[in-house]
Amino acid sequence: PSAPRSYRIRRAMTMEEFTNQVAEDIGQDPRKVRLWLMVNRQNKTIRPDQPIMDLQPTVEEVYNRSAAHRDTSLRVWAEVAEELNADGEPIWPSYQSQTNGVVIKNDTILLLLKYFDSAEQTLKGVGHVYIGKERKVEELVPLILQKMGWGEKLPADEKLLLWEVGVGPAHHCA
Repeated sequence: PSAPRSYRIRRAMTMEEFTNQVAEDIGQDPRKVRLWLMVNRQNKTIRPDQPIMDLQPTVEEVYNRSAAHRDTSLRVWAEVAEELNADGEPIWPSYQSQTNGVVIKNDTILLLLKYFDSAEQTLKGVGHVYIGKERKVEELVPLILQKMGWGEKLPADEKLLLWEVGVGPAHHCA
């Protein structure tokens, strides 16, 4: 499920049409899907940079305006909202569109969580979380335990090892 997908799409397709196509492919309501532009970092990793909030431009217009134009493809990551408001609209923990069209970013950062099973030597994506920029790494533990379905606390004899890894060139989302 976390493997990248490739699409061949019309350059004139709007981002709204493309988001709808991605949402259909992953079995989600399009209102709950938000695409993020991916960027190359100096450490040779590829990370989500910012969400595409305006869905009216075409894929080509977004591509031309993004830092991605150095590549041959527009790379995006699809976020699925985990919370909805009373009207069924998604609640996005970071960038928010205001009614006047202004986009506001708060102090949260997005982290993609992956699980490395040392016994099986496998790595799989398990989801994403938002956490305040000033929070301590230890504060991630309850979020990780919840995402993994491991309960409220680790048994006293178990440890959780955390480290930062990147999305390598062969592991980007398209």
